[in-house]
Amino acid sequence: MKFIISGYYGFDNLGDEVILAVLIQELHREFPEAELVVLSQSPEETTRHYHVKAINRWSLRQILRELSSADLFIGGGGGLIQDRSSLRSPFYYLGLMRLAMKFCPVVVIGQGIGPLQSPFIEWTAKRVFRRVGFAMLRDEASRNWVRQTGLPDEKIFAGADLIMRTWPAWASLREPLKPVLPGTPPFIGVTLSGSLSRPSMRALASELDRAYAEMGLSPVLISFHLHKDLKELEELQNLIKAPVLIVEPSASDLRGVLDCIQQMRFMVGMRLHSLIFSLLAARPFVGIPGDPKVERFVQQVNRAGGLEVRCWSFDEIGSRKINLVDQLRQIESCYEAERAALECAGEALYCETSKAMTQSWNAIRALLSKQTQ
Repeated sequence: MKFIISGYYGFDNLGDEVILAVLIQELHREFPEAELVVLSQSPEETTRHYHVKAINRWSLRQILRELSSADLFIGGGGGLIQDRSSLRSPFYYLGLMRLAMKFCPVVVIGQGIGPLQSPFIEWTAKRVFRRVGFAMLRDEASRNWVRQTGLPDEKIFAGADLIMRTWPAWASLREPLKPVLPGTPPFIGVTLSGSLSRPSMRALASELDRAYAEMGLSPVLISFHLHKDLKELEELQNLIKAPVLIVEPSASDLRGVLDCIQQMRFMVGMRLHSLIFSLLAARPFVGIPGDPKVERFVQQVNRAGGLEVRCWSFDEIGSRKINLVDQLRQIESCYEAERAALECAGEALYCETSKAMTQSWNAIRALLSKQTQ
């Protein structure tokens, strides 16, 4: 039995690498007899880290060879079907899914859909998704989009990001912290994503300086995408007058990055998985929604925990419509209650995701059984 896994793997993106690790662990537990083959940008690294077969994601010859003997093709997880960053991404993943459908059942696990700005790409995506064996989505907006494709409701499962399946394993993160970072706590963690304007950088730097001056919060800039994040973080570092630390955890070192986030008093994040990891550690966070998936996750957390986690745009920060220090002080005034509510939210999202995963495994067994009849 052979399962092929497609996603944004082998690019040193911390969030996607953890998603892959979770997916591999779950598949090994549920289908121990299955050979897993991962399509990767860096196949040798993927094989070394996860002890599975990996092939070049751009080699059509290798992909066709593996598909010819595959029993299942898994698309996921992460935000794969979106055209915000490029048109190339959705064409690649949708093209792979269409190709795989000629050989074996195709399923979607742990994906978030959109934004899709191109009418043609959205039309293509809907044609592909209505033919999948099932779709397990990580947010309600993605679930609603898939419903519009015509895929029956009984084939649509909704949970949260696959990383929420690790919730029980990280209970120790929610205990009192053990210092591992240089510098003077308390810390405020920051993650960035994409290219930011100079005014946005200045506005954020100014707020972080005020947080240091008025609350004693030392800024820690954390890279979640090796090489890609560093330029922006260094630019922000140069604008901050307070003592500042840049941390570059390895994409394969989940323990290291979670130990780092455990040190934070607060997290301010553009990267979705920095907020997810903050939830795992029950550390209060604020989202900066450069991408809709950040807002979707914040909405999930608020719904699950009865919270009012904030999302602030750079425009709001820069125009002083939002006073970061006042907002952080408000959280600080009920800090332990906020952490308790985050723990409730984490437990709820873990349960929702576990249910969706169980539905997914049962659906895979049904698909495999149908193939052998």
